[in-house]
Amino acid sequence: MFCVHCGQEMTEGELFCTNCGSKLGEAAAGGATTGETAAGGAAAGETAAGGAATGETAAGGAMGRIAWPPFKNMGKWGGKVLTFGLPAVAIVLVVGVIAVYGAEFFMRTFMSPEKYFQHVVKKSAQRNAEILANNYDTLFKEKMNFVDRTVDGSVEVRLGDEARNMIELAGSMAGIDDFDWLKQAGLKGKVSVKDRVFSGSAALQLGKDEVLTLNAAADQQKAYLQVPTLSKKYIGVDLETLLAETYYYNSTDLDVLFSYLDALYTSFPEKQQVKKLLYKYFTLAISCIDEVEKGKETLDAGDVTEKCTTLETVIRTKTVKNMTKTVLTEMKKDEELKKILKDFSKLEGMENFYDEYMDGIDMMLDEVGDIELYENITLIVYVNGKGEMIGFRIKTGDSKFYYANPQKGSKVGYDVTCEMPGQSWRLKGQGKESGGKVDADFTLRMDTYYGTKSLAFRGEDLDINAVKKGELKGTLILPLKEVDDFLESDNRMLRRYDLTLKFDIGGSSFKADASLMDAKEEVAAVTLNIKEKAGEKGKIPGKQDVIVVENVSDFADWMDTVNTDAFINRLEKANLPIDIINYIEEAISYAEYMMLW
Repeated sequence: MFCVHCGQEMTEGELFCTNCGSKLGEAAAGGATTGETAAGGAAAGETAAGGAATGETAAGGAMGRIAWPPFKNMGKWGGKVLTFGLPAVAIVLVVGVIAVYGAEFFMRTFMSPEKYFQHVVKKSAQRNAEILANNYDTLFKEKMNFVDRTVDGSVEVRLGDEARNMIELAGSMAGIDDFDWLKQAGLKGKVSVKDRVFSGSAALQLGKDEVLTLNAAADQQKAYLQVPTLSKKYIGVDLETLLAETYYYNSTDLDVLFSYLDALYTSFPEKQQVKKLLYKYFTLAISCIDEVEKGKETLDAGDVTEKCTTLETVIRTKTVKNMTKTVLTEMKKDEELKKILKDFSKLEGMENFYDEYMDGIDMMLDEVGDIELYENITLIVYVNGKGEMIGFRIKTGDSKFYYANPQKGSKVGYDVTCEMPGQSWRLKGQGKESGGKVDADFTLRMDTYYGTKSLAFRGEDLDINAVKKGELKGTLILPLKEVDDFLESDNRMLRRYDLTLKFDIGGSSFKADASLMDAKEEVAAVTLNIKEKAGEKGKIPGKQDVIVVENVSDFADWMDTVNTDAFINRLEKANLPIDIINYIEEAISYAEYMMLW
């Protein structure tokens, strides 16, 4: 026999265990049942020594029925196992499901349609709020910084042999038949504001040579202009007098103007504030939707399909009233929003802005009860397996709007459709995505009372990640035959070419290139390049370098300092045809004659 407490082998007839001292007759009180092991930890039916056959008891081998699980005699510890163990097992199972199938599967499966709708739409709202806030910051707010900013830009025109031949054909009528000098021409310039001083420069280029340059500067008293190609002297103009005559602003004190522009810029909210407010009020409005049906559907765009969960809701007049009241009520008490509006009210001429805002909120709240939809709005949201909204459909009356962006492996499809009574347009495309960039073919189709028109074009290296940051990067290729048919312009000369548009727009830079292509040969191209950065300190010329112009006589004094020979030499260096140089010399002589006259 064995001790039921410690498993020690005992001699028959012993009353107490020689190892642990326990009374051997207390086996029943310890919780062992028929067939249960003496040690309590061996597998069902095994002996404490680990060697008895299945079903053998600790008492020495009698076969008996094993009771499992031993719920009846587990005692206080058994109760705790039941109390805490089973919930723990449930939690483990839930975690296991999430680990295997993902959190989205769990939420999609176990959340109510309404809760899952809120979850999906809020995720989409967060992404879109960030995109809109980025666009606000780069395309609007930073453009309002007039007091500490530099804009450096250039425009370049390139003409291939074919384009120059066409120009020569037209130019021969004017007696000019040499346009080799026009292979490349450009204009570059810079404008900067720093410490309330303006500065700027510009240069006209033929090829790589600068043929004409300009420098400019202005402080709060005067503006200065220099044409170094013609003269080292600056023309000076009294700026306050000029502004008093031409500028709409009442004060001639430029310090007031600068202060106003600075205050205007700082009044606009920061990007993160805009993102926060957009997300807050969008999700606040969406939270009023409380009736959603869940279903399954396959979303398609061209040949690309993706299985989706659909979330459908009908927005009625009652819902719109609730949305409007909820949003307006929050706007009225939103301290962050009110602070932004109060900052605007500090600007000259906008003192009543905040009060008018509050009055407007009260008026709209009073009129919420008058809201009435002509037609209910049906909204269907399409959600992929990752919980991402990849499409939606909005329908009200006879008008519909549909967006779909399914993806299957590397294949990606697009479908944007807008239908209204009497007209509709649809943009469809499909292609492949690799490394966050898409190459795809698109077709734009328009149906109106007057018929159907379509335009086919291609996109290459379209950067999806850049769009999420509020930027645009990629290339569009438009066959001009397609453009000509779409616009019904009947321009036979250009139908053989393709127009290639390359763009890289985002942050503090803007670069765009438009090229006219014949197969792979560039016929003509225009490139625009702009960069922005903090302001640079401008230099105001000394009095000895300035001729202040107050009348025609003063301008004539400046003309006396002009050296046209240096300018003509630059034109000759740039290989400008002699006929054009002669025209320019005649024009300068005529201007000098008029000044003397």
